[in-house]
Amino acid sequence: MRKFIFFIAPLLTIILISAATATAQDAVRKKACMTAIGYASTPDNLKKELLLHAQRLAVGELFGELISSFTKVENFTLTEDKLTSSSAGLVRVKGNPQYYNGENFGEVCVEIEAYVTDEDREKFKPVKMTKKFCGSDKNLTTRDVMIYTKETAIVEALLQYDRRLEGIPKKHLVPLVHEVNYRESGFIPDTEIYCVLFEGIAYPIEILTMIQEKDTYLPSAALVNDLPESAFSSSSTWGNDNRGHGPSNSRFGITTNLSNWSAAANNGNQWLQVDLGGLRRIRAIATKGRHANAAQWVTSYRLSYSADGSQWLPYRRNGDIVTFPGNTDGNTEVRHDLPAEISARYIRFLPVAWYGHITMRIEAYGIR
Repeated sequence: MRKFIFFIAPLLTIILISAATATAQDAVRKKACMTAIGYASTPDNLKKELLLHAQRLAVGELFGELISSFTKVENFTLTEDKLTSSSAGLVRVKGNPQYYNGENFGEVCVEIEAYVTDEDREKFKPVKMTKKFCGSDKNLTTRDVMIYTKETAIVEALLQYDRRLEGIPKKHLVPLVHEVNYRESGFIPDTEIYCVLFEGIAYPIEILTMIQEKDTYLPSAALVNDLPESAFSSSSTWGNDNRGHGPSNSRFGITTNLSNWSAAANNGNQWLQVDLGGLRRIRAIATKGRHANAAQWVTSYRLSYSADGSQWLPYRRNGDIVTFPGNTDGNTEVRHDLPAEISARYIRFLPVAWYGHITMRIEAYGIR
């Protein structure tokens, strides 16, 4: 086994890559199982997720494991210490995946025969990175312009190597290039333009790992506020007045109407539903109360979600249905990150308790 150790300033970060040698095996059979009970998406998506899991297991055995140890020290005190592992590589599947029922109730399994060629392994050898880049910004200090230019040169080199890295924040990309050496650097005479020419080494196994887990690094976006009126529905509307009190008024940006969404009655049977337009990975939800004219808001609620609008699941944590704390005024956003993100097209907010009247605005954050 070969081991590479990298040190990345300013934080001490050690990455050990255990890479398969030329004598490693070239084929392996792998099985992956998961329960279909409570699975929110379609059977086809379940099969895809199972297959991906089996392929990752095969990658780990054929290419080795990427082990990352992250240690952060502030004022001579250990503030963060993490150890994670993942695998990356290219595997081919021989024949068709075999799907079957597992030994446990509701369990579905897949078994594959995965293999790798010498050409595949060749793609995971270290590669040399080099790039010249010039930058300037009158709004930045001299030091910040230098940092910006150096980091952008590295990012541009990585994007030139693999465009699939686009969208990942710079702070995650820069550490992918190791042994960085700036052969040239300095300001162009009589200008505020700073130029650098760097050389470094990148390990494709790291790059592919980040691409495979790209959604993890992408920032969450607001999923609700820009949806059309037709995307919203509710159990009821105050006075049947959709223009003044209807469900589409529940968008955070609605502040000019008579009210936001207001239910026809105050009871535990009310709900507000949003069609996100397609399956989305939802990482957080948030609520506000009525914008103006009355003190009305929901103080607690539950969340249900669905892939097809027919089969609904309550959001649970450790097996228990979660009741989320709501608002204590009309305009403060109360946001809850979801430790276990959900995949859904439809989400439904179900008020449990309220102040004044059931009136609310809602948002969800995640990956489109």
